[in-house]
Amino acid sequence: MSQTLDVETFPTLPYIAHEILSILNKYDSDIDEIAGMISKEPSLTARIVATANSAFYSGQRPIYSIDDAIVRLGLNRVKVLASSILLADSFDASSCPLFKLDEYWYIAVQVSFCASKIVKVLGSSDQADAAYLAGLLHNIGLLLLVHIFPDEMAEVFKNLEKDPKANISDYEIRLLGCDHHQSGRMLLSEWQLPEESIAVAEFYGVADYSGEYAELVKVIAFCREWVISGFDQEYFTDYKDHEILESIDLPKLEKIRSNCIEEEEKVRSFAQLLSN
Repeated sequence: MSQTLDVETFPTLPYIAHEILSILNKYDSDIDEIAGMISKEPSLTARIVATANSAFYSGQRPIYSIDDAIVRLGLNRVKVLASSILLADSFDASSCPLFKLDEYWYIAVQVSFCASKIVKVLGSSDQADAAYLAGLLHNIGLLLLVHIFPDEMAEVFKNLEKDPKANISDYEIRLLGCDHHQSGRMLLSEWQLPEESIAVAEFYGVADYSGEYAELVKVIAFCREWVISGFDQEYFTDYKDHEILESIDLPKLEKIRSNCIEEEEKVRSFAQLLSN
């Protein structure tokens, strides 16, 4: 039976979360601006400082301030981590145990980092922050459907277990009357987030999308598949004629691949934090 997706059932985005997500999309945000905004939310500050003191990042001395956490983790990691924590707190996926929340967050965060690197190599450094945010939010519609329709989505995941090559959107539309691309567009529009992120959420699965944000949409789509492949070395070779990647030589892609693989354990630790 088809369901109705009503914006009244959407989780609300706290003011502080909206502000931080806006900063994440800003090219010229600096350490003081980020630290000042995060410090307004004590629980968020505590979780970021705890991450900076974790085994993956710990130095010779413990740290206690968000400023020190930014120095240790790096500004971009802190922006993505802060945004992810605030987003994760807005959703409840516990009623759908078949949904792999840790894997969801791993892919979201890793796509975010990977896309920002590729955008820079493409010569669009001023779009790196937009790529961070769009990558982080690209599949948010799936999380929304799990939050609102846990039983129906459990049925979707059961069907996918039986037929892994099936298109998840087909099952979503059959059971819910909409898919995660549509729900992502609706949610991000309701939250008044940047148009680039809305376009990515709606169109990253559409191969022939040619709208205003086509380059970013195609970058995110490539990064998602690359992340899911485990950064398979053969994967980007197969994409050498891809219009988005044709201007990137293989050594640069290999460097991005190596950087992402080096970060994998850290990103998985982020994902575990977000799924608990």
